[in-house]
Amino acid sequence: QYHALPEGGTPLAHIDNTGASQFSISFINDQSPVQSAGKMLEEKFAIPSRDLLMPIGLGLTDAFFNALSDFTGKPVPVKYTEERSRLIDAYTDAHKYLFGKKAVLYGEEDLVLAMASFLLEIGMVPLLLATGSEAEGFCAKAKEILEDTHNTAIMTGADFDDLDFFLSDHPAELLLGSSKGYKLSEKYSIPLLRTGFPIHDRFGAQRQRAILYSGTQELFDRIVNIFLENAQQTNPIGYTYL
Repeated sequence: QYHALPEGGTPLAHIDNTGASQFSISFINDQSPVQSAGKMLEEKFAIPSRDLLMPIGLGLTDAFFNALSDFTGKPVPVKYTEERSRLIDAYTDAHKYLFGKKAVLYGEEDLVLAMASFLLEIGMVPLLLATGSEAEGFCAKAKEILEDTHNTAIMTGADFDDLDFFLSDHPAELLLGSSKGYKLSEKYSIPLLRTGFPIHDRFGAQRQRAILYSGTQELFDRIVNIFLENAQQTNPIGYTYL
């Protein structure tokens, strides 16, 4: 018997108890006109809250752990500080493979914004940030993240025809988004890093991590290896060592 939606989820009793929380963290664009659940709890029950973007990359994960430390008064556990150190070390080792590489990001607004922050950290250039929703606050938050460091295009209400038109005039070296970008990847011979939803043409996408330091490490490794594989395949003589 097939269930389109799996059983389980958050029990209603747990939602009832949010009014007794010590604090709350919402992963939402803080420029969005939609009030986060955390802000509602803060107004109704005086529960301290903080709105953050998804913790992808060093800076956004730092913000998440800093919020936990502020709310609890406890330091970040050594386990996570060690993961952070390993991530920085990886950034340094692979910088030569990624610096200046141009990418196009598309998908849900929260994922695109977090990914944009991450790409800037690792020295890549986001050519386009695109989301299919008419997301109020998306453009403002994107500009805040970009800090005018790149002439990045920003699109809301975008579809794949819009992406096609953009790519025809803006050579990119990597696409980041759902598997629905596969045809554009083939058309323009641009590697596609499948991330977000949906991913229907690869196995195990639901187990690929991208958040916090360890998940960012896995995401970072995948990006580096895409460029290494592409360089190896297009090199006329190939190579077997880095």
